[in-house]
Amino acid sequence: MELIDLTRTITENMPLFPGDDAPQLERKDQQGWQSSRLHLSAHCGTHVECARHADPAAKGLELKPLDRFFGLALMLDVSACAGQEISKEALAAHEEELKCCEFLVLKSGWDRKWGKDEYFKDYPVLSKEAAEYVAGFEFLLGVAMDTVSADPVDSPDCPVHKALFGGDKIIVENLCNLDSVQGRNFLLCCLPLKYGQAEASPVRAAAFLAPAGIYYPGT
Repeated sequence: MELIDLTRTITENMPLFPGDDAPQLERKDQQGWQSSRLHLSAHCGTHVECARHADPAAKGLELKPLDRFFGLALMLDVSACAGQEISKEALAAHEEELKCCEFLVLKSGWDRKWGKDEYFKDYPVLSKEAAEYVAGFEFLLGVAMDTVSADPVDSPDCPVHKALFGGDKIIVENLCNLDSVQGRNFLLCCLPLKYGQAEASPVRAAAFLAPAGIYYPGT
């Protein structure tokens, strides 16, 4: 089984959501043994978020079973929606596949703008109606994307986040390397760190590509 890394490397000068603190990486040599100390935002780089991000009374990531972060993904190319919203109708065309999947992955190609000012502007996002539609799929665990956020950076109320969290979906942001994934279906893994009251966590996201015929929607 082939694995493809979909994760951004954490560095001290990496692009950050506006207002987030930069990671601090301290390295020591202790009698010949290398030791690192990390200080970073839970929303740093490729990360997962849950409803606790918007509601402090909601359960944290550490209370969710591991199978909430691993499952069959449907990847849709939304690059044609640059600078605009992804409509409910565009997703409804794939309704039967969505019924059989645990994750919807939105491939915009925006990861190629990483490190540039354009990365934070005009990336496609779900419309509120589309987000509410996705949130209604019973077996869907979450939505993942190769952009900095599920909502525009300057969104005052973040309707996509709220709609998805309202449906108990997780959100995975800042994926990369989706161009290396062949086909629309793969197994997505995005395991978070296990710390208390976690509203978000960096993840090591990966695509598992199984030989043809082992899994696909509808089986």
